[in-house]
Amino acid sequence: MHILAAMRSEFLDDLRDLPALGEVSIEAYVLAPLQRETLREVIEGPAKMARLRLEDGLTALLVADSGSGEALPLLAFTLRQLAEGLPAGGTLTLDRYHDLGGVQGALSRHADAALAEAMRVSGLTEGEVLGGLTRLVTIDDVGRRARRRITLTSLSPPLRIALRVFVERRLLLSDTDHEGLVWLTLAHEALPSGWRPLDAAITDITLALRAARTVEQAAAEWTSAGQSEHYLWDDKRLTATLSTLGMTSDSTPYPTTPPLVELDEQARAFLAATAQRTQATQLRERRRRTRTLTVLSALLVLALIAASVAVWQQQRASGAQRLAIARGMVAQADRIRDQDPRLALQLGVGCPEVLGPRPDRVVSERRHRKCLGSIGSSVSSFGTKPFDS
Repeated sequence: MHILAAMRSEFLDDLRDLPALGEVSIEAYVLAPLQRETLREVIEGPAKMARLRLEDGLTALLVADSGSGEALPLLAFTLRQLAEGLPAGGTLTLDRYHDLGGVQGALSRHADAALAEAMRVSGLTEGEVLGGLTRLVTIDDVGRRARRRITLTSLSPPLRIALRVFVERRLLLSDTDHEGLVWLTLAHEALPSGWRPLDAAITDITLALRAARTVEQAAAEWTSAGQSEHYLWDDKRLTATLSTLGMTSDSTPYPTTPPLVELDEQARAFLAATAQRTQATQLRERRRRTRTLTVLSALLVLALIAASVAVWQQQRASGAQRLAIARGMVAQADRIRDQDPRLALQLGVGCPEVLGPRPDRVVSERRHRKCLGSIGSSVSSFGTKPFDS
């Protein structure tokens, strides 16, 4: 069986990379860009097959407004709008074409009307409706804007009402899968860039779209690796990405604030797992720092105790040394009190000075009397001095 399909050349690599087509032989035939003279056939051929006629001059005007063929998506939308409601044998007219606003204006005018109606029936602002539409856009690997599908249930009730207007006006496509889920996607590739309000809204969140794409790629690798922890991000990268996505929070590791752009479930799970790992790492780090501070505090207390003991021991040793000197002075005074009473008296009087202001014991009055008694009448009184006998 052979299947013939046409696609834009920039998506050919994406087709080849699909796992399901890994064993399928794909042969590519590159079609050159359409020239202006070829556009006439692109316009008139489908109209002829649909048994529709084109008013004289309409084909030439369509070719002129479409340029070199780069505006084919807009041209296709314009032709569809021109043929809307016409029976077989009907005529595509110049008046209708001008009413639509031409190739460049047809999509914009149609989308503007849908936006106004969506705002009216939903009660949402223009920014809120456009914000909902941006969720249907992503950035591919090479930075191109591309369509993406989202489920209707992922939208808030007012936004569901608003986007139904775009479905009814055939700007969005809606289909239901085998599980009953309703999926939405953009109907036209030209819409993200060809409609100025949506183009501006997408431009404002381009960084967020690129961040979302990066997250989804990382999440796919993480899932392929069996959700290995080694594929999760560090805290700095997580924080920067959440900030770019508008998911900031000070209370929880994984913010509850919805992102500026759509993220699939796999990407959300990846961010949640990274946040949990980061929180656990931070908790372990806090505990490690607490243990370190506790140990350092205990060591400091022990050091202070050791220093205090050392000072006390030094003071005690110094006191013992002074006490030994004082005892020697008393002993010498006892020995020489008869031979040299004056020197004995000086030694006795000097004992308190050696001991310092806070002696341990008191010199006995008897020994002082013995020392001082030899002096005779030269000393009229004496007092006891602290000293250890």
